[in-house]
Amino acid sequence: MQSEIPDDVMMNAERLYDEGGYKTVPEIIAEAIMAERERCEAALSAAEPQCCMCGKKGLSTTEGDGGTECELSDGRWVCSAECWDRAVQPAPSVAVKVKQLEWGPDRTAKVLGATWMVWPYSDPLNDGLGNWLWQVVDAHPHASGRFHTEEEAKAAAQADYEARILSSLSAQVQYAEELNVEMSLVVALDFADNPKPYHTLQAPADTNSELYRAPKKIAAAYRSAQVQDVVGTVEAFDRDHPELYWHLAKGKITAGEPLYGAIITDTRGNELGDGESNISAIDAFNIAVDDAALPASPAKQEG
Repeated sequence: MQSEIPDDVMMNAERLYDEGGYKTVPEIIAEAIMAERERCEAALSAAEPQCCMCGKKGLSTTEGDGGTECELSDGRWVCSAECWDRAVQPAPSVAVKVKQLEWGPDRTAKVLGATWMVWPYSDPLNDGLGNWLWQVVDAHPHASGRFHTEEEAKAAAQADYEARILSSLSAQVQYAEELNVEMSLVVALDFADNPKPYHTLQAPADTNSELYRAPKKIAAAYRSAQVQDVVGTVEAFDRDHPELYWHLAKGKITAGEPLYGAIITDTRGNELGDGESNISAIDAFNIAVDDAALPASPAKQEG
């Protein structure tokens, strides 16, 4: 028998009812959420404990039976002191190899709407500081530095470029994790991929339903941010989203580079989303999903 519906679940159900224009009353929406929540909790309770590091099953919660330490504070299990040590160590970062800047004969490298440049500089009063400068410019000049040789100046520019790319990738991973937390209640309905009798909701044909979009957004974010070794690349985008296309208003992105400044279109060339030079692949995809026409609900489709 279902437990009493908590106030927070009822408030979410009423919000979905008010914002989505559903004919189903909030009480039934809340019952659907609770039914799936209880099913998931029961499945987790019945699952056999498994070491989060080596996969060993059948662990005991009694001290000494399952290893020196049995349980981590976040609910994961370890089977031995060795696995405990591995579990509490900071997770290694995913190695991402950033493409080298390609310098032209004019000592400039143009990538993703910005220009890295180096040039000789003469300053007799301050020669000790070096006679080679580098700078990165997009809409406005940004970081710069002064070095003794051209090679040192280019190395500093490369380091700046790599730092910007890696910072963007880290932000995308964080975005995916936050999105999963924010939308977990909606995804618990398993609405899009695994309909059940108590799933009484349907996405209206002419609106961007939160229930319809949430699983797609999370799937897209995780494919880009957790499965791929290199996050948000043209190659990954083309592989995972063959129904969508990207292009640039100016220039061309080399395969393997992030989709900054990309314009997303459907198969007919209709523009679905775009962004400034700092837009990420995930953001571009979400803009495209938000603005794209959704399929009609079964109730409105002609048989």
